[in-house]
Amino acid sequence: SPGPRVAVSSKENDILRGAGRLRNFFTMLRVTRVLRSSVKAAVDWVALAEIVEGTPAKDELVKFRKALDEFDRLSENKVKRTPINWEYYRKTIRTPGVVDAYEKWYRENPVPEPSRTILKDIEAAFAPIEKAAKQAVDESKVVIAELEAELAELKNMKALDQMTPEELLEKNPWMAKKVVAELEARIWEPASL
Repeated sequence: SPGPRVAVSSKENDILRGAGRLRNFFTMLRVTRVLRSSVKAAVDWVALAEIVEGTPAKDELVKFRKALDEFDRLSENKVKRTPINWEYYRKTIRTPGVVDAYEKWYRENPVPEPSRTILKDIEAAFAPIEKAAKQAVDESKVVIAELEAELAELKNMKALDQMTPEELLEKNPWMAKKVVAELEARIWEPASL
C-alpha cells in the first residue's frame, strides 16, 4: 500500500499544479525547439489547414501554430549565461566545503551546448512516414476521383420508376448477369399446380 497520506493545503496544491504546468510548458518548448529546428522551410499554414479535416484537428493545428509562434518569440530573446558568483555563495552558505565541492563538480562537468546531430536522426525516422503519407494521399485522390465520377453518374441517372427494364439492365450489367443466371437455372419457372 502507498505511504501515509500527507495533508496538502490549497496553496501548496496550487503550487504543485503550477509546477506541473510549468514542467509541461518546458517539455513543449523542448519538443517545439526540435521540431522548429528540423523544419527547413516555412510552413504553408493555409495549405496545411486545407488538408486537415475536422474541428478537433483544426483546433490542434491552431494550438500547434500558437506554440511555434510563442517559441519563436521566446527564442529571439536568448539569455546569455551569467557566470556563477562562487564568492557570494561561500559567504552565504556557512557549511564548510559545500560550495567548493559544487564548484569543483561544476568545473569538471560543463553543460554541453545542444547539438544539431539529432536532426539527421529525425529526418531519417520521418522519411518513411512522409513517403507513406504521400502514397496514401495519392491513393486517396484516385479513390476520390472514382467516387466523384460514380456520384455524377448517379445524379444524372433516371429515376427507377421512369426506366424501362432494358435501360435498368443496361446500366447495371451485374443485375443482367444475375437475371440470366436465374432464368437458366429455371428459378423463375411457374410452379406446377
